[in-house]
Amino acid sequence: MRTHTNAIALIQNILPRSLLLLLVLPVLLSSCSGAPPKISQLFWQLNIVRDIETSSQYEELSLYVHAQDPDGTGDLEEIVLLHPDAELRWNFTPETWRKEERSGEVWLGGSGIKSGSSAQLPRGEYKLQLVDKAGETAVTNFFISKDIQGLQKGKLRESRFPRVVTKSDSIEMYFSAPEVLLSLYDGDEQFLRSQPFTTAAESEGNSRQFRTVTDWRSKWPKAGIIWIQEYDTAGGFGLVSGPYRMPQSE
Repeated sequence: MRTHTNAIALIQNILPRSLLLLLVLPVLLSSCSGAPPKISQLFWQLNIVRDIETSSQYEELSLYVHAQDPDGTGDLEEIVLLHPDAELRWNFTPETWRKEERSGEVWLGGSGIKSGSSAQLPRGEYKLQLVDKAGETAVTNFFISKDIQGLQKGKLRESRFPRVVTKSDSIEMYFSAPEVLLSLYDGDEQFLRSQPFTTAAESEGNSRQFRTVTDWRSKWPKAGIIWIQEYDTAGGFGLVSGPYRMPQSE
């Protein structure tokens, strides 16, 4: 599983493949008695991923919660994501979730949540449970509308996705949105960092934006793989493309 306060800081530093237009949901909680954990906010985004190595496309979910526990966040044991109608279940534990602290707030979650049997994720209601070591639970729900079309009518045109051209001394990024997010991984696919880029003066045609990063080896010496993402405001989903392998040193 690849692993996408202030919402800008959250997305740039916690969600390596998510942009600034994640959905922020106010949370209504139900929980057990005693001192249960709490979910203060929930961020989620449906992404359409174009894998350039397999020529495949699939949907995946990025999901993070602002988690609190009266006994400390070390008491948190598990995040469970369920789609009851489709009988799907995903689990995050301290060994598999990403954790980031921002301004005293703790965010837990992950990216790359996808269906094992389909390129699409089911629409409808999802249930999220935050469980501590005593079995106390906080629960919230969110809903992915059928209006978020994604891959429901088949693959998207490749030209809709942002793309990267890697060169020995530069990286060229082509995208349509006002902002794009570049996520960097080392050769073992361990996440290093993410960095947003805004529209440059140069463009490709009337709709494609163009940015160049020069001398990338000195800026990102450990980078071996990159993914690029933008947010499709009209579609209500992220567009992700990769993995792009960085050229080896000469």
